[in-house]
Amino acid sequence: MLDLSHATALEIDANTRADLRAIASDVAADLTPLAVSRGRSNMFKDAGATEVHGDADAIGRALRNVVENAVSHTPPRTVVEVVAGPDRQCSVRDHGPGIPAAQRRAVLERFYRLDKSRTEGAGLGLAIASTIMELHGGEIRLEDAPGGGALVRLIFPDASRP
Repeated sequence: MLDLSHATALEIDANTRADLRAIASDVAADLTPLAVSRGRSNMFKDAGATEVHGDADAIGRALRNVVENAVSHTPPRTVVEVVAGPDRQCSVRDHGPGIPAAQRRAVLERFYRLDKSRTEGAGLGLAIASTIMELHGGEIRLEDAPGGGALVRLIFPDASRP
């Protein structure tokens, strides 16, 4: 709930820039112990990310929520892939059941959970990520990953745009 209140109150100075490569690398490294403790792993790939207009801490919070969600939904002994780039985006791919197209808008809403029988999570992670992306003038895209699973992209506008 605290992350949600921080996200909704975020104000981004016109001159603030954030390095997507550094953010994605840090998030992947920080969440490696979580992935390993759950029998999964994660990997980071630099695909040519650039700097964007934005608050690095907030972007990190959004990406962290997406990665934590992926770790929760990918099966044991699979990899969560965190990719910085190309250009002004970061993506997270898991090998779980994916997100049905009909429910992709709903999972971005507060307190919505695909699997209500699961006891973990409050259904806020993707809502927080979506709010942060909106405040940055960007978008979050939920897609099917090639070969199965979910692919979540955080896409930012041109860095020269204030």
